[in-house]
Amino acid sequence: MTGKNNIQPQEQNIYKTIFQLSPIGKLLVERIAQDNFVVRDANAAAANYGKWEHVDHKDILGQNMLDVFDKLQDVGLVDVYHQVLDSGQEMALGELVYGDMNVPVGVFKVDLVPLNKDMLLIVYENITDKKQAELKIKKTNRDLINVNKELDAFAYVASHDLKSPLRAIDNLASWVMEDLGENLPDGSKRHLTLMRERVGRLEKLLDDLLHYSRAGRYEYRAERVDVGRMMGEIVDFLRGDSQLHFEIAPDLPVFETVKPHFMKVFQNLISNALKYHD
Repeated sequence: MTGKNNIQPQEQNIYKTIFQLSPIGKLLVERIAQDNFVVRDANAAAANYGKWEHVDHKDILGQNMLDVFDKLQDVGLVDVYHQVLDSGQEMALGELVYGDMNVPVGVFKVDLVPLNKDMLLIVYENITDKKQAELKIKKTNRDLINVNKELDAFAYVASHDLKSPLRAIDNLASWVMEDLGENLPDGSKRHLTLMRERVGRLEKLLDDLLHYSRAGRYEYRAERVDVGRMMGEIVDFLRGDSQLHFEIAPDLPVFETVKPHFMKVFQNLISNALKYHD
């Protein structure tokens, strides 16, 4: 008997330490009567998680829980406490909205654990901030989806509307070449051919712009890119009437990459070179 009596205080100390240091809110209550659940123990996390405004966890020891938290009866929790104690079965209440004169309204995750026929362990966590963060993330995701849809619609309409006059220009140039045939001077023929080539490149640029607007949201396949040829197309398209001389190395590589993204980099570099050259 002596050995058993020596062990019990040690076990109680271990229990108290685990109980008090637990990061989850815990209340130990004893059923005295139908409407009387006396608080036998409470850890600091109970007050912190509950965001109690007017009481400390030590202040409620020995008090009727229903006096401290005056809305428990209204939300039906007292009946649930009796049900758990009478059945001897643990119960997870899931997410519960609660608030009273001492506890700001919030969302709580609650578990009930009967220790004997009258002793009940209430374990709870205030998940209000988590739920608000989840709702904020959901709203942000919805807004992002809507913005992306609007961006896709704008890019498609802009691309389509800009292509229409380009096709008209290409058709006019083609008709002039067909109508005049051999009577068309060589210089004019070169100019019309050059114009049609640039119209084609501008249409390709619009397609690439549409793809670029979807960057990060769509998966693009790599394709074989002749860097020398690509650089020639970019230079011809961007320099316009500029008298600058460009030299493109003859031994530029050919490899597989996502062309729209790769091409956009060099378009920006060459465009800046034309814009800011001395």
